[in-house]
Parts: sequence; C-alpha cells; structure tokens
Amino acid sequence: MDVIGNNIANVNTYGFKASRTTFKDVFYQTLNGSSDANNNSGGVSASQIGCGSMLATVDVLHTRSSFASTNNATDVFINGEGYLIAKNGSGSEYYTRVGTLDFDGVGNLVDKNGNYICGYPILRDMSGNIVYETTTPVAGTSTIGGASISFGTANGAMLNDYEITINDSTPVGTTIDNTAKTITVNMDIAGGDDIAHLQTGTRTAGAGTVSGGVNEQTNTPALDASNGPQPIRKPGTLSDSNGDGEYDTEGTDVIELKNISIGVDGTISGTDTNGEVIAIGRICLASVPNQGALVEEGNCYYSAVNNTGEITYSAAGEGVTGQLTAGGLEMSNVDLSTEFANMIITQRGFQANSRIITVGDEMLEELVNMKR
Repeated sequence: MDVIGNNIANVNTYGFKASRTTFKDVFYQTLNGSSDANNNSGGVSASQIGCGSMLATVDVLHTRSSFASTNNATDVFINGEGYLIAKNGSGSEYYTRVGTLDFDGVGNLVDKNGNYICGYPILRDMSGNIVYETTTPVAGTSTIGGASISFGTANGAMLNDYEITINDSTPVGTTIDNTAKTITVNMDIAGGDDIAHLQTGTRTAGAGTVSGGVNEQTNTPALDASNGPQPIRKPGTLSDSNGDGEYDTEGTDVIELKNISIGVDGTISGTDTNGEVIAIGRICLASVPNQGALVEEGNCYYSAVNNTGEITYSAAGEGVTGQLTAGGLEMSNVDLSTEFANMIITQRGFQANSRIITVGDEMLEELVNMKR
C-alpha cells in the first residue's frame, strides 16, 4: 500500500517512474516426506504446509512516458533512451529524465535543483581562450570568359560571406569593406580581350562569375568532447577587435543571448547582440545498461551504485540514446487505473488474510471450551 500510495501521489510529477511490489512464499513445514514407488506400494508425494509470504522486491518501472508541452524553450524531453547528467557542487553525479533546464546568473546550465547539467562545453586553449571551429581553406576563383583568376586562400577565406564585385576601372587594386562585407576588384583594360591580358589582371567589360572560398575560422566555438561530460557555461561577451569579421576576444562578463534554443542533437545556441548565432555547448546523455539497479535519490534523481553495468556517455541521438525535443517534459508513467485496481486487490487480499486470524482464534476458543 505504501508503494501504491507513492505512485498515486506522483501521478503528476514530471519524469516520475512508478514502482511495483512482488511477493514470495517464505518456507514450508513438511508433514510427510515423499517416497518412490516400489514392489509393494506406489509412490507418495510430500505433504507440506506453507508459512505465509513476504516482500520479494520493489522494482522501478523505467518505461518511457509521453510528451507534455510546456512552451518553455529550455525544457527538454528525451525521445528515447538515456538520462540527463546532473552534478552538484561536490562533483556527485546523478541521472534524471526531467529536463527543466535554465541558465543561472553566471551562465551555468542548471536544472531546477541548481545542479549542473553536463555535456560538451566550449573548447578552450591552455590560456582559457575560446577555440573556434576551423575548416580547410579553399581558394576563391573568378571565371571571366575562358580565363580563371584565382584569389588564393587569403582572399578566398573571405569569399564565404562577402559579395565580390569585379570592375573595369582604375585605379587597379582590391578594396575590402568588412562592415558591408564586400570585396571590390578593379582591373584596367590594357589592350584587347585576350587571355594574356586577363591573366595579368586585365579584362574587357562584362560579367564574371565568382565561386569557391570558405572561412578558415567561423564564429562558432568548437566543443570539447575529449574530456567527457562537463558542466556547460555561457562564454563572456564576444567581440571582433581587429575588424576581420571574426570574434577574437572574450569579455569577463556573461554574454547576452536571445532566442536560446536546444536542437535535437542537444546543441544549445543563441543569437548575440550582433545577430550572430553562437553555440554554447551540447548536452550529453548517459546510457545505463541495467536501469533497474539505479538507486532513487529523490527529486527524480537516480544514482549508480552496483549492478548497473558500464555506463556510457554520448551526445543526444548518438549510440542508443534518444534525441531531444525542446519545449516539453516527460510525463509520469503512473497508470491510475492500474494503481486503483492494485489497491483494491491488495485490500481484498488483506481482508481475506485477516479473516484467517479471526477464524483461527474462534476455533482455538472453541477447542478450549470443549475441554471445559
């Protein structure tokens, strides 16, 4: 009845997993032993009297439940296997299915109990500076008629976000406007429309097409997946100190972001004051081979003690873990109809068993009266 009552009490608790009780018989008094058949008589089975029952197990039913919309962008529902990883200030690790997440005043990703939610944070170098994602540079080229002019990887590194304009004018040269994100190439006509002139930087008026070119560095910080799950924290305010279009300095404050979102793969991102989308980190999930061995700690937390098997960690949607759905939480898996049925069955069983005591007492009383 305690287990049933606890299940019913938590029918509306997000992420709660119902428990069940199982019973077993205890031991038996053997009145007559068994014997095999022989030439003189047949076989005889043992006669035993049972001595009641006792509690066998209290099992947590780790079945998944349905999605409940909350319209809160930082709430997450695990659509499949896995547990969010929460750590307290002393480093103790807990597992939970309740994704009520938010950022605290200093930029830490925490749950509603104030514990750190772990994943892959922004990668930093030995000096603490943010490391940005890099790509292999590709040379930018411009095709004019039958000739191709290469801008190399230096200019090519800026072709990704910049509009290229090729003019038939003087003075000859290249002008880069980082504010407007434009590259203007002026080429003087030195003679006829031939390949030699084109290769030396001359051309006749007319269109050219520009292709290629990628940024060697992007505004997206790289994520640190090499050190396992760690607390995730917002960076300081990022700025472009040299005007090359890339963030290269970080403030000591906490960056202001709007439109914070969590993707299906656990990537957390937001838009800064300059309109740039900044990645903050990526949430990890824990995969527990034997979920039944997890120990309930309250607040919908579980801890791993013994017999859980080897717990592995991966980003959401990788391995056996499920993807994340933002804007909702997992409902309790308590089935009220089942709990009420179990309550009635338990009550009837107890009532019937109590009658054994009453009837047995009456029989003993009648036996005493017979002697009198």
